[in-house]
Amino acid sequence: MKKRILTAFLAVMLLLCAVPAGAVLEEDELQITWCPGYRYITRLYGTDRMLARGESGSLALLDLYGNQITQAQYDAFTVDGDGNATALKDGKWGRVDLNGNEIVPFEYTRVADIPGRSELPVVSNDIPEYPEGLRSVNEDGRTGGLGAGPWGFENEEGELVVPCVFDTVGEFDRGFALVRKDGVYGMLKNPVNEDQVSAWAAEEVESAREAGLLGDRTSSYYLYYITRLQFAELAVNLVEQRTGEEIQPARVDRFSDADDIYVRKAAAAGIVTGTGEDGNTFEPDALVTREQLAAMLYRALEYTGCTLEAAELEDYSDADRLSEWAAEPVAALVGAGILQGNAN
Repeated sequence: MKKRILTAFLAVMLLLCAVPAGAVLEEDELQITWCPGYRYITRLYGTDRMLARGESGSLALLDLYGNQITQAQYDAFTVDGDGNATALKDGKWGRVDLNGNEIVPFEYTRVADIPGRSELPVVSNDIPEYPEGLRSVNEDGRTGGLGAGPWGFENEEGELVVPCVFDTVGEFDRGFALVRKDGVYGMLKNPVNEDQVSAWAAEEVESAREAGLLGDRTSSYYLYYITRLQFAELAVNLVEQRTGEEIQPARVDRFSDADDIYVRKAAAAGIVTGTGEDGNTFEPDALVTREQLAAMLYRALEYTGCTLEAAELEDYSDADRLSEWAAEPVAALVGAGILQGNAN
């Protein structure tokens, strides 16, 4: 039974992302990550990035979960056909990738002077009529997201799936639509994906449900990346199910930015140790990294009494890039066959 619980947990953990609803969802049933503090946000369609203009007036790159990738430092930013971008910073033009890494130095006064840019392919801006199964619509039946709201989304049968409650919306791309309400931008997860599970994981996900591993935060939207808070909940459920004992939570003020019961239980069990120099923050909404995932899962398994034999990592070309604190957990999980490398 304990082995099956662990197998089910791993299947859910490794999933990174329904049938279209036949009835309109209630607003509180929608999953939206709000991004306060920005005057303007726009999607970079065809990529997993957004541009956000803050109070300083400069542009920053965000991911689709609202996490800031770069500082607010650009005055102009355009994605080119090679998947990188031409940007203006401090009055000079250059080129960067979509993580903000410099490709061509910012030393050109004109875009036309940037070496090789004129030879790049043209970006296609074609958007299908029902991107990812839904299209924007307002209360008057107008589509396309242009004009007066409020706006929502309908499916190809003309059924309203997302209620008309937003001031402005963009179309769905890569599982998200940019929405704005009461002056605040947010990223709406596509409800078409709410219950979708990859075929290879369907049996294990159902086992995870039956074993009580899935909570309110982790029982839907399996095709999306997981946050540190969601993973803490999964890890605590795994420990409590395998040990049959409830973890007594750490004090409420253990972390300055999170008082959730699962985060506090994870802290008490030593599964999480916090972020920052003093370890007093948790960053609950940040996406969990592979290193963090390995460390937290390793500690959770250790807490339950599991013994894992570490593997040698010299066959992995990027093993030297592992953080020192992640080396032992990664080696142990690779040795157990839980973590695997990839061709990249």
